[in-house]
Amino acid sequence: MDPQIGRAGFRIAFYVTMVSAALLFFLRPGTAEFVVTALSLLVGLLFGAVIVGIVWITARTGRAGGDSHLPPERR
Repeated sequence: MDPQIGRAGFRIAFYVTMVSAALLFFLRPGTAEFVVTALSLLVGLLFGAVIVGIVWITARTGRAGGDSHLPPERR
């Protein structure tokens, strides 16, 4: 996987998580807005965990895309 894709995905997940977490302090529990924001926080955390998992597996297997266009003897 291209490192730029992982970085962009992590930034998106971080943004959704931080905005949702900040909004929860200003919303009244039990309202529809609170539920939607809590679900957004959950989605942001899950998306971040998926991105971290994919990057970890990719790095562990050695398929980091940075120099994959080179022949094996030049890597």
